Order: sequence, then C-alpha cells, then structure tokens
Amino acid sequence: SISVSIFLFVAFTSTATAKVAVGNLFESEANWNYLAKFCFPSGLRSQNQVSWVFYTRNPHAKLLFYVDAVPGERGSWFSVYQNDNLTCEEKVALTVDNGVEEIVNSAKQIKYLNDSVRPHFWYLAIADCTVESFSASYWIEFLNDGSSWSKQFSYDEQGELEMFLAFTIIYFLYM
Repeated sequence: SISVSIFLFVAFTSTATAKVAVGNLFESEANWNYLAKFCFPSGLRSQNQVSWVFYTRNPHAKLLFYVDAVPGERGSWFSVYQNDNLTCEEKVALTVDNGVEEIVNSAKQIKYLNDSVRPHFWYLAIADCTVESFSASYWIEFLNDGSSWSKQFSYDEQGELEMFLAFTIIYFLYM
C-alpha cells in the first residue's frame, strides 16, 4: 500500500505544470465576466507569467487585469467586482496600467507580471463592451517564479504540498 501511495504521488505531481483555468461562457448575459485569480509573489526579478488561449467570435473581446489594491486605486478589483453602478467601459478603464490585452483568437499569448512591493492577487476578467452578451471558451495558465515544486501554486498556497506530503508520510508510518 505504501508503494501504491508513492506511485500515485509521483504520477500526480510529475504531471502538474501550473494552475490552469478552463471554461466556457455561453451566451453570457453580461459583457464583462470574471474568469480567475492567482497570487503572485513580489520581487524585482520575478518572471511571473500568465498564458492564455481564447476561442470567441467577438473581435472586440479583451482580457483585463486587476489587483487586490485598495478600493479607489487604479486597478483595484474591489472597485469593479459586483459594482453595478459602473458600465463595461468604466470597468475596462479601471484596470491596472497596461492591463488590457486584445485577444487574438486561437493564439497562445503570454504576459509577464511583476510587483516589487508585496505579493498580490491578480484577477482576470473578459469584456466586450460593444455587445450585450457573448460567448467564449478559454484556457488560462498561471506560473510564478518559484522552484519546480512551487511555481504552479499560487503564492498563498505554497508550502501546502510539502505539508500534505509530510502528513501523509507520518500517517502511513503510524498506521
């Protein structure tokens, strides 16, 4: 049973590459939609990256980047999420600097994110303010600048793999 546990652990951890968000928006009733979030560490030399592929018929669709800044600051997720007083255009205008990416249909795109002050949650949304609703399929991959054991985990989840591994070993030793 220990050899089976080791095999399963190796099998599942050797294939882990990143946090991946996959989804479909089918005739969404909103022209601005939340997609995913990920916490990146701070550091001047960080190579934190977000990769994405979208399939949509909307030529004006944009991928939007927000952070967990104080409400009222530029790029603040808390200023736009569930704020029905803002139009789609206003939500797009409130992204972080350089936080609007044109979506190239069916092409893999990459954006590098850096923050030297502190770790931040980054929130991604999709918008097409020229229509009332739209459809899209997406694949988004988040990688931080950690070691091979931690780069696929959000900064707030780093260390959990080692903790669960230690608890599993202790469990089987005392079982």
